[in-house]
Amino acid sequence: EPHTKLEYASFFAASLCYLVLKSLDRVSLHVFDEEIREFVPPGSTQRHLQNLMHVLERNQPGRKTAVANALRRAFPLLHQRGVLVIISDFFDNAADIFSALNPYLHRGFTVYLCHVLAPEELELPDRGLVTFRDMETQRRIVAHTGSLRTRYREAIQSHMQALRELATRRQVKYVVARTDASFYHLFDHFIS
Repeated sequence: EPHTKLEYASFFAASLCYLVLKSLDRVSLHVFDEEIREFVPPGSTQRHLQNLMHVLERNQPGRKTAVANALRRAFPLLHQRGVLVIISDFFDNAADIFSALNPYLHRGFTVYLCHVLAPEELELPDRGLVTFRDMETQRRIVAHTGSLRTRYREAIQSHMQALRELATRRQVKYVVARTDASFYHLFDHFIS
């Protein structure tokens, strides 16, 4: 059974935390929606790793996600530059996200964007009349997927292209992570 985006992101974040601590570096964790819901300051001990895993394990969908707002709120909590990995579906305005990244880039952070998407978000399969439910707001909408597919694909591709172009311009690494594929290939982006 495929993982949800939240499960996929949590497993990837847990693996990343483990690898960072194994290399004797420190790691911090922010779990966010519109706000910073959990903040684990930098650490490098086995106990710290257990705390990180506990936070990721109990992570549940929250309110509507606002990546740009969360980045702005997180910046004062990070006192030393380092590597910033943002794992999200990035359903936020691309220009706002990069505006919120400016202080990190100015301070010298290396930034990675891991864009987590389910296959059906990339393709929108034709399933006839469907009720869509927003996982964050619980809002429901009924629509015929066949009439939406072309415009939807154009919109999602346009959003991804905007993120990719802004990332290239700002020397930020951007990678799409599909929930139907193993996240192990993502580590290649961090090594290279």
